[in-house]
Amino acid sequence: MPCKLAIPRLNKLHTDYHAKGLRVVGVNVFGEDRAKAEDFLKAQCSAMSYPVAIAAKGGTFDSQWLKPANLSSLPNTLVVKDGRLLFFIHPAKLTREIVEALLAGDDQETAVLAKFQPVVDPEQRAAEEKAAREKRLGLLVRDAPAGDPAATLAYYDKALAANPTQPAEDKQKILMFKIICLGRMNKTAEALKTIDEATALAPDSETGRNIERMKPMISAGRLKAR
Repeated sequence: MPCKLAIPRLNKLHTDYHAKGLRVVGVNVFGEDRAKAEDFLKAQCSAMSYPVAIAAKGGTFDSQWLKPANLSSLPNTLVVKDGRLLFFIHPAKLTREIVEALLAGDDQETAVLAKFQPVVDPEQRAAEEKAAREKRLGLLVRDAPAGDPAATLAYYDKALAANPTQPAEDKQKILMFKIICLGRMNKTAEALKTIDEATALAPDSETGRNIERMKPMISAGRLKAR
C-alpha cells in the first residue's frame, strides 16, 4: 500500500538526521485497533525505527492538524518546526536537501519554504474565500444590463441557475438585485414572494435582514421604474 512504500525513505531520514534534530513520527490517522497497529510495527522491525502514534478518527489530530491543512489524501508528511505547521508534502518528495535546509534555518529555510504552498489557518482561508466571493459578486453586478429591468432580471436568474451550490448569503445578494428589478417592473407579488424565499436561505445573515427591510418599499411601490 502507498503508506507502506513511504516507510523506507522516512526511516532513512530518521536514522541519518535524528542526531541533528530531525524528529520523524508516524501517525495512524484512522484510529485502528491498537493491537493491529502493534502487530504491523513488529513486522517492520528495524525497517521502521521511528515512533508511531495512533490518532482517533475525528479526534484532535484531525481537527488541529489535518483540517487546518485541508489535507485528506494519504500518505502525506506534515512538516513542523517550532510547533508550527510549515507545509505538507508527499513522502516521496521529501528530500535530504529539504531536510538539511530546514535544519540549517535562516536563508536556506526561507528558500525552501518559498517553494511550497503555505499552510493557511482556517480563519485566514475563510477571509480569503469571502473576499474572492465578494469580488465575484461585484463583477457580476457591474456587468448587469443597465436601463432594462426585464433584461436585468433575466441576467440575475441566469446567474442563480449557473451556480446553484453557491453559499446562501451569496444567493441572497443576487436575489436582492432581482427583487429590485421586480419592484421596478411593478411585479409586487412576485417581489414579495422572492423576499420570503431569499430571507429563508439565511434568516440571521445581514443580507437576509436587509432584504426583509425591503418589504415596505416593495408594498408601497417605491421601486417602480420612472
